[in-house]
Amino acid sequence: WMNAAPNSREKALVQALIHGANARLKQKLGKSNAASRLVALSFEACKRAYENGGGAVLGLSRERATAFCGEDGTEEGGSGSGLILEGV
Repeated sequence: WMNAAPNSREKALVQALIHGANARLKQKLGKSNAASRLVALSFEACKRAYENGGGAVLGLSRERATAFCGEDGTEEGGSGSGLILEGV
């Protein structure tokens, strides 16, 4: 992600995926507070990647990315509070 263009959709998506993977690791290590914080960071970065109605980024649809990042794909008011951590 360091080589992605500044403020690009690609950079935001890779950052979201890294935060999401880190959240899963923290949850497995029993660090639920850290995991929750990382889920929020992951979802915010994911929102940036798909804002303004953009299509797929790096071949990943908005729906698949938001599911991974901790949101069920709904707009404001969606759960977004830990779906990424279920079943870990």
